[in-house]
Amino acid sequence: MPRQVDHQQRRTLVARALWRVIAEQGLEAASLREVAAAAGVSIGQLQHYFGSKESMLRFTIEQLAEETGGRILNLAAAGGPVLDVLRRVVAELVPSTPERRIEQSAWTAFLAHSAVDHEIARILRDQYRASRAVLEQSLRHAQAAGEVGPSVDPGVAAATLLALVDGLSIQAELDDLDPALIDHALDAHFARLREAP
Repeated sequence: MPRQVDHQQRRTLVARALWRVIAEQGLEAASLREVAAAAGVSIGQLQHYFGSKESMLRFTIEQLAEETGGRILNLAAAGGPVLDVLRRVVAELVPSTPERRIEQSAWTAFLAHSAVDHEIARILRDQYRASRAVLEQSLRHAQAAGEVGPSVDPGVAAATLLALVDGLSIQAELDDLDPALIDHALDAHFARLREAP
């Protein structure tokens, strides 16, 4: 009996290989041949799963968003005060490990590529909107629980928090920012939210 191939697992393997190629060589080097070699599959198999470089790129950015979202859901499921959960979630978004830096490199490359690929731009825009909405909802819950002062505007605070994550992430990617400095910056920001009148 022939061995069953898990197609989703194979596509995920390719997505991760593409992240590595982007991190090491840039998005322009992400040819089907280069990604197939990094994933350990033939070009024919890669074309079977994706059909084109564009569909591979789109799947890959969606896979990155999905995996990040899954990690966030696991952190949120641990429970605790809303602001503490939110702090853990935000820390997960800032790349402080080699694996997360690879993901951040891919994300940054896709941001640049979105200027010429409207579908990638839509995927990223939807992801940012969803992230902002989740952060805003979490901040509203924290405010209702008395963890955040009534003067805080949850919409503005969510946009600010997302900007902080983006800024720290870019610095971590480009400058190998010390994880302790990242923690201090996040702690200071969350302290301001807690202490707001």
